[in-house]
Amino acid sequence: MLQLDKLHIYSYYINSNIGMVINMFCSFFGHHDYGLDSELVLEEEVEKLILGCDVDVFYVGNKGRFDRSVHRVLTKMKKKYSFIKVFLVLDSLEPIKNEDEREYLESLKKFEFLLPDGIENVPRRYRMSYRNKWMIKECDYAIIYYLYPGTNTQRHLISLTKAHKNVINVAEIIN
Repeated sequence: MLQLDKLHIYSYYINSNIGMVINMFCSFFGHHDYGLDSELVLEEEVEKLILGCDVDVFYVGNKGRFDRSVHRVLTKMKKKYSFIKVFLVLDSLEPIKNEDEREYLESLKKFEFLLPDGIENVPRRYRMSYRNKWMIKECDYAIIYYLYPGTNTQRHLISLTKAHKNVINVAEIIN
């Protein structure tokens, strides 16, 4: 069984010195009740970013159906494009008590785990928000699934827009 408190956490940084590789980053945000019928569109958009925009690093959370769909898509893309890096960005290293969640994280061992700097100093109830703000700050592109006003996904869309990030809303493509 995967124990989060014993994970080796990787940190991945951009080195923008001349002659060094510059990575393009993509984060994902979406509603908990994301429909699985949209997964093909999600896959197409991820592939467009890899091939057309040189995105090679992906940050994804671990809550809700949207994140689970993203994990499935990125697993396929990793097989097809072995050079991409996928990071599961955690909001905590606390042990998981829920058996389903533990099994789900066990299935994600193929990804590297990342914990944003400073999150250990954030009160537990604000850690997911802190993690999401970090993902917004660090990405060049974001793929979102936004349908409902007044949600966290809407707040993320507003933050991404204010930060001048490139945003792809797969819900708009589907509808």
